[in-house]
Amino acid sequence: MLVSLDIEFWSVSGKIFEIGITSLHSDQVIINSRIGYDCSDRELLTPRDGSPPHPRGLYAGYTYLRRIYDSERMDCPGTLEVHQVAAQLQAAGNTPETIILGTLHIWILLS
Repeated sequence: MLVSLDIEFWSVSGKIFEIGITSLHSDQVIINSRIGYDCSDRELLTPRDGSPPHPRGLYAGYTYLRRIYDSERMDCPGTLEVHQVAAQLQAAGNTPETIILGTLHIWILLS
């Protein structure tokens, strides 16, 4: 299976906020969902090394979160937990042999 992956994430923390995966053979949308987390916004934006987030980084991060989730993140409808995302990917036939292309890869192939 050949799929296209599109994610919205915060590079400082490595947290993924939204995921979209489409089969390139059928153009079928496999998953298009925001990711639900059971933690504070500040925890989502904290750097991977555990150091305190920079105030300007927090401001930018809060703005980014509001753009992705539209409203209060904890009450945002249609979010999936990470395990639900994995189950949907498996149900769609994704295996360890699945080839995943990011948006940049597809752009290069089409150029």
